[in-house]
Amino acid sequence: MQQWVTAIEAESVNNDFVAPSPIYDLLHVCPQDLALYWIGRYEYLLGNTCEAFDRFTSSSKLNPAHAASHLWMGRCLDRLDRSGDALKAFAAAAHLAPYLAEAQFEYGRALCSPEIVSSAALAAATAAVSADLNFDEARLLKGRLSYEMGNVDSAYSEFSILAARHPDSAEYRIWKRRAFDDILQDR
Repeated sequence: MQQWVTAIEAESVNNDFVAPSPIYDLLHVCPQDLALYWIGRYEYLLGNTCEAFDRFTSSSKLNPAHAASHLWMGRCLDRLDRSGDALKAFAAAAHLAPYLAEAQFEYGRALCSPEIVSSAALAAATAAVSADLNFDEARLLKGRLSYEMGNVDSAYSEFSILAARHPDSAEYRIWKRRAFDDILQDR
């Protein structure tokens, strides 16, 4: 702690004070792959996407089995409009950690495109909902994909759960009503 105080006092004398970030001390405290991962998260939250991508890439090279590094690397690539590479990173994260709902969701979202509705995207959304029953974004994606693929009953059940959880959400009520109307038309 004394080192920080003397550094702060020295910097404040020159009026060009830049507070040291203790996040970079992780490199000396924990395994390097985890330190790089957390520094990457920090950089990502600051909006430094390229720096964050470099950290996640280094972290995933040191520990290729660390799914979260692949997940966040994919998010960086997505933010940099490199959707093809992001899909590969999300696929790696989803494969490494099938229990990680965020990885399954991002993989499913990356598989979706306005022109194509794929069963792989629906499977990834279903896996995300199975991994975390309270992950509403994944449930909405699963409902929309089910609806677009013609499985209106499944879509209706997903939208019903969302509408019950969020009674003030017009979006969920509209999707629920749309699926309900389609069910009535089919009978």
